[in-house]
Amino acid sequence: MERNTSRATLHPRGFTIVELLIVIVVIAILAAITIVAYNGIQNRAKHSAVQSAAKQASTKIQAYAVQNSDQYPSDANAAGLPTADSGMYQWSVNNNATPRTYCVTVTAQNISYYVSNTNSTPILGGCAGHSQNGVPTITNLITNPAIRTNSVGWGTQAAGASGGAISGQGSLSFLGLSTAYRVSTTATSGWWRARVLAIPVEANQTYYLSAYLRPSVTLSTTVIIQWIGPSGLLSEKAGVSELHTSNTWARRIVSGSAPAEATSANLFFGVSSGTPVADGTVFDVTAAMFYKGTVESQYADGNTADWLWNGTPNNATSIGPPVVN
Repeated sequence: MERNTSRATLHPRGFTIVELLIVIVVIAILAAITIVAYNGIQNRAKHSAVQSAAKQASTKIQAYAVQNSDQYPSDANAAGLPTADSGMYQWSVNNNATPRTYCVTVTAQNISYYVSNTNSTPILGGCAGHSQNGVPTITNLITNPAIRTNSVGWGTQAAGASGGAISGQGSLSFLGLSTAYRVSTTATSGWWRARVLAIPVEANQTYYLSAYLRPSVTLSTTVIIQWIGPSGLLSEKAGVSELHTSNTWARRIVSGSAPAEATSANLFFGVSSGTPVADGTVFDVTAAMFYKGTVESQYADGNTADWLWNGTPNNATSIGPPVVN
């Protein structure tokens, strides 16, 4: 008896391209879900580890204070924290304040939490003046950057004036930008600038200079860094000279690398070299910033969130994380 074998039996049908594509898409979706879930678990584990370290720091600090007449420890080692992990900790303590204060930032794997004398529960972020989440701090090296109380450290420079004079005054009140340094001229020609002199710098490092400027007439403005060495002027780096509409504030910025022999910098703000100015022209400068770094930052000083003054407020250098839009 002859077996009746169908074509379908002899030639079983395989998967179509559409079916294979559907399988591949499903596998890809499942893989993506797995990766996202894994990354979420891993990220939570990292945050948990840093929070635990910050909580441990708070506990150690409180225990130290109990045993040392309410004095807070000066560093991680004094607090009894693992010395091998001391690089995790940034420390700010003031045992002379009333009440005494401390703030400690703990950073690992580019995640930061902090604890302080007012909050022992770890908070995401960092203490004022500390680097956060792997981003290093910068220091505004201008000690009177917004001219809030006086004009200490500021001066004027002019060249090419014919029979005229320039003068400067600080602490002028303006809406929106607090105070400013004003330069005025009785010269009939030439150019003039506000200036800050002799800011210490490190050779071969990149620096940024910026400020907000406001001239009383429309003219070209810029900011300039002069690099100074043991023998005097080495070179200068000027920002782009831009036409500046009268009676409006505009930010000017320049960056450059300090030469190998540089020990300090002179900073200039104002009218571009060679631009003539008329008798009675005035020029205002405020929110000046000069710092070493590789990231452009908006203006900041010790009054900015997450920043600290390194001395007398409004009359000292200041430190904090870059302010990036």
